[in-house]
Amino acid sequence: MSRSLILSAALLVALCASARAGVPDPQIMTDHPVYRGELSCSTLDRNIADAYRVFKDRYGRAPASETEKLVAIWAWKSEHGVHSADNLVYVGPDDMEAAKQGRTAGWMDNRDCQMNQFSFGFALCYSIHAQMNAIVARALGGDLKRVRCPLVPGHTPFEAFVDGKWALADLTSGMMVFGDDGKPLCIEEIVPHAKADEAAWLNDPKRGGPYKFAMGPYGDNWDVYKEVKEYQMLFGYNAMPIVYSLRAGESFTRCLDPGLEDGKTFLFWAKDYYNLGGKPVHGPYRGQTFLDDYPIGNNRKGRFQSHQANGVFEYVPPLADGRYNDGVKAEKDSVVAEGVLKGKSADASVTFEQASPYIIAAWPEKRGDREWDLLAEKCVDGAVASGSAVGKVPVTVSVDGGKTWKEAGVAEGTFKVDFTDIVKGRFSYLVRFGLTTTDGLKGLKLRTVVQIARGVIPRLKDGGTKVTYQAGGQGVIHGGPSQYQADGIRRKDLETEGFRVMEIKAPGAIQFASGMLRGSGPGRGPWSVAFSLDGGKTWKVGLKDVNLKPEDSQWGGGHHAYAWADMDFAENKDAKSVLVRVGKGNLSHAEAYATYQQPSTSALEVTYAWIEGGSLKQDAHAIAAGKTTDTWTVPTGKDVKTRWVRFAAK
Repeated sequence: MSRSLILSAALLVALCASARAGVPDPQIMTDHPVYRGELSCSTLDRNIADAYRVFKDRYGRAPASETEKLVAIWAWKSEHGVHSADNLVYVGPDDMEAAKQGRTAGWMDNRDCQMNQFSFGFALCYSIHAQMNAIVARALGGDLKRVRCPLVPGHTPFEAFVDGKWALADLTSGMMVFGDDGKPLCIEEIVPHAKADEAAWLNDPKRGGPYKFAMGPYGDNWDVYKEVKEYQMLFGYNAMPIVYSLRAGESFTRCLDPGLEDGKTFLFWAKDYYNLGGKPVHGPYRGQTFLDDYPIGNNRKGRFQSHQANGVFEYVPPLADGRYNDGVKAEKDSVVAEGVLKGKSADASVTFEQASPYIIAAWPEKRGDREWDLLAEKCVDGAVASGSAVGKVPVTVSVDGGKTWKEAGVAEGTFKVDFTDIVKGRFSYLVRFGLTTTDGLKGLKLRTVVQIARGVIPRLKDGGTKVTYQAGGQGVIHGGPSQYQADGIRRKDLETEGFRVMEIKAPGAIQFASGMLRGSGPGRGPWSVAFSLDGGKTWKVGLKDVNLKPEDSQWGGGHHAYAWADMDFAENKDAKSVLVRVGKGNLSHAEAYATYQQPSTSALEVTYAWIEGGSLKQDAHAIAAGKTTDTWTVPTGKDVKTRWVRFAAK
C-alpha cells in the first residue's frame, strides 16, 4: 500500500494539535454608506469607530463630546437592528436568567452584545439594552457604572452618564429626548411632563434635538416614562469573539434575504412572526424599524419591513489527499487508504467541529402555512452530514465540548444523516464518525445553516463597490454560552472562595481572551476579571474590583450582576493556554472564550451575486494562500440589490 495514502494515528494527533489551517478569520467590508459588513464592526472598537464614521458622514464632524458619541452609537444600533422576540441562547438550567421549566428551560434571551449584533440583530427591550451596556461602556472608557437600564412600567430602556449627566438612549421606542437647550434628557427629567400629559411639551419639535429625531416611531406612547421603578446596573456584557475559520474544501455563503439560495427555504432561530401583517413570510419579522430605512433623523419615522439573513457553511473534507486533517478536532486510529477514511482498530473514530458566532437555524420537519415553534417541534435541514460510506458508520454529536454524545444515525451507502434537532440554537458542535478496519467514509459533506443579522452583511452599492479583505489569522475556542461548555474548562484546583477559574488550551499562541460572570446574591462586589498566560504565576487585570453602592440598584430583585472584560495578546508568540479568573461572589455562571494564532494555508475565492436591471450578476475574486489583506472593486451598476456573498477556501 502506498505510504502517501496512509496517515498514521500519531501523525494525525500531531496535525490536530498544531497544524490545523485553512483561512483563519476571513473578513471583508465594502464602501456602502451604512452596511459595510463584518470587518467594520466585528469588535466593539470597530463597531464604535464605524458609528463615529457614519456620524461624521452625516454631520460633517467626528463626535466631539460624550453626548455625540452616545448619539452616534444609538443611531448606528437603531439602523442595524429590529425590535423582535426570542433571541434565545442555551446557557443551562442552573443559570439565573434561564427559564427553569417548560419549553424554554435552560434558555435565556441573549445579553451578549456582539453575539447578538451578528447572530440575531433583534431583541426585545431588556435584552437589546443589556447589550447596549457593553458597547457604550467601552466608548466611555470601560466604566461599567456609567451605563444602566432603568425599569419603567412595561419597559426597560437604556441610559448613559455623558458630559456630567444621565441621558436616555432608547432603541426599542426609538427615543432620545432633548430639552429646550438641545441637550439629551434622562427619564427622571421626562417623568413630570409625561405624568402630567403635557402634550405641548411632549410634541414640541425640540424634543428631537438638533438631529430632528422623530419621537416614538414604533407606536409606543409616553406612558412608559411616567415612573421609574428602579435603576438596573451591570445588566449586560460582551464575550463571544466574532471569529471563525474556513478549512480547505469549505465555503460560507451569506444570503441577505431569507429563503437561502432558492428563496424558498426558510430556516431561522427566533419567534416565527408568520401571521404578523403583510405578506406571510416565516421568521423573525417586524414592520417598524430603521433597519434598511436609514438615515434616522430629519423627522423620519422608519417603517421598513425587515427580516433576518442566513448563512450556509458547506464543508467537503478532502479525504483523498489527506488535507481533511485541517478540519479534524480529534481522532483515534484513523487511516486513509485507497481513498477511504477507515480505522486501524475496531473502535477508531474521527471528529469534526463546527464553530462560528452565528446561531444554528432550523425549520420544522412538518411545515405548513402556520406559525412554527422551532424550540418545541422536531426540526431538520439545519445540520446535515451526507456522502458515501463503506459498511456502516455510526454518527454521534456533542454540544458540550465532547463531555456527552447523542446518537444521530448511521452512515451507510449514499447517506444523509440529519442532526438538526440536536444542535439547533447552538453555536458549535462536534460530530464523530465511528470507524473500523472495514467501515469508513469515501466522501463526506457537512452542511450547517445559520442565522445572521441582516445589518452585518457586507452590501454592494451602485456605481462600483470597493471591497476590503483581511484575514485575522485567528482560530477560536468557545467556553460558552452553555454552562456545560464552560464547566468543561474549569480549573477547580486553582479556585478560591468566590472565584472561578477557567483554562482554554489552544493549538496556537493565544491572541485574545474574554471572560464574564453572572453573579447572584446579596453582595455588591467587588467583581473582577483577570487573565494569565503563565499558568497563574502572574495575572493581567481586565476588570478591577467593581463595587456598587447601596444607591446603585442591581437587577432581578436587586441582587444580580454581570461583569466582563476582554484582553488582546497580539504580541504573544509562545503561550498556548490562558487562564481566565472571574469573581467575587455567588457565581451562577461564567463563560470564557479565546482566539489563537492559526496559519493561513488555503487560497480563498470571494464571489458576489446581485440583482441589477432584473438580471442576476456575479463577480469572483481570488486571494492567494497566505495573503492576509487585499482590496478590489466589484463592477456594480445602477439599482443594485445584494443577493449573496460567498467565501470558498481552496
